[in-house]
Amino acid sequence: MKILHLIRLFIVRQFALNYLIKIFGIGPWRTGLRCTRIIFPLVAITGYFWVTSPDYPNPTALAIVLFILMCISLFIGFIYFRIWPVKWEELDDFQKYQYGYIKEEKLTPEQYIEWLRILDELILKYPDL
Repeated sequence: MKILHLIRLFIVRQFALNYLIKIFGIGPWRTGLRCTRIIFPLVAITGYFWVTSPDYPNPTALAIVLFILMCISLFIGFIYFRIWPVKWEELDDFQKYQYGYIKEEKLTPEQYIEWLRILDELILKYPDL
């Protein structure tokens, strides 16, 4: 059961909500979807190996494995969280910050107090957020 919990935490940390990024380390902070770090490269790599297959249009075993991984990541990125929504306890601080804006009226009083603390910390840490 512990391994399933660790897998769930990994999925939430890698696919749920956004992450902060500075483009080339300059300018204001931007947010980007976490799942794009996995989905877009898999789509590009799968497409490359599919098209460069020696028997094109028949894929190689590597292209099929990449296609299966891409399908799994698309499922996790777009369907998984509709079936099993994220829980407050599974999120890191920046994810809680975003979740609080989305679901502010549904937060418990303890979660709301924690969200306000996180909000204050992030405003101090990232003034141009």
